[in-house]
Amino acid sequence: MQEDMNVIEKNRTWKLVDKPTNQKVIDLKWVYKTKFSLDCSINKLKARLVVKVYHQQSEVYFSYIFASIATHNTIMLLVVLA
Repeated sequence: MQEDMNVIEKNRTWKLVDKPTNQKVIDLKWVYKTKFSLDCSINKLKARLVVKVYHQQSEVYFSYIFASIATHNTIMLLVVLA
């Protein structure tokens, strides 16, 4: 967790600001994942800080939070269909 926080601070991903009046703050949570190697031994323990987007209201800064992401498979499918 500390390693992830160090990366966030280093990249200046977000900054701490005062809470605006009459605004609800979107909560954060830690997500933990264990990565295994091919022989089923533990390779890496990962922790990520994520936003609880299910608390977000539609039409309120909705387009500023999410970015469209296309995977390689999606792009190839669109090329084949075109």
